[in-house]
Parts: sequence; structure tokens; C-alpha cells
Amino acid sequence: MGERHGIPVYMVAGTMLGAIRHGGFIPWNDDMDFAVMYDRYWEFARILERE
Repeated sequence: MGERHGIPVYMVAGTMLGAIRHGGFIPWNDDMDFAVMYDRYWEFARILERE
């Protein structure tokens, strides 16, 4: 999303923890957690609907 549309996307929560602590995914974690800044949220949501 970030490169294609210019909206920064950030790893958060367990995804960030796994990247730092495990060097990748946490083996027992079954999802990914990403965030966008609030001021870009609606733009991000419209792009997701189109894509």
C-alpha cells in the first residue's frame, strides 16, 4: 500500500513484536497487525474498497 499509493503503513502489536523478538512471525500468532495514521484513514479505506 505504501509504495503503490504513498500511504505509510506501520507494523504494530504482535507483528512488530515478532519482527523484533523472533526476526519474523511469532510461530503461534495467526494474524498480522498493521496501522495507518488517522489523517490518512479514509483515503486508505477508499483504496481498499477499490482494490
